[in-house]
Amino acid sequence: MSDALGRSAHADADDRAFFGHPRALGFLVGVEVFWMFSYAGMQFLLTLYMTQQLLLPGHAEHVLGLDLYRSILEHGGRTLSPLAIASQTYGLATGLIYVLPV
Repeated sequence: MSDALGRSAHADADDRAFFGHPRALGFLVGVEVFWMFSYAGMQFLLTLYMTQQLLLPGHAEHVLGLDLYRSILEHGGRTLSPLAIASQTYGLATGLIYVLPV
């Protein structure tokens, strides 16, 4: 017996090699794991770079647009530390990554 695409029911039964699920599911899980590992690593490196290099006095004055970005984050009169600015940037980047595809 075959379906509309010409595949037999026996061929579909042989494709159950990943704990009873199709083999492609194992590939999909692996891709998701490596994507999340690289995403978390890049966010960690971004925060580390911002707090240890980019936002330090003497270097921050030469970053184009940082004064405007900092004034937007510091809206309300509070002064933010470099760690707080890096944390806000991490939160904004994560939010945009998940909201923009919608």
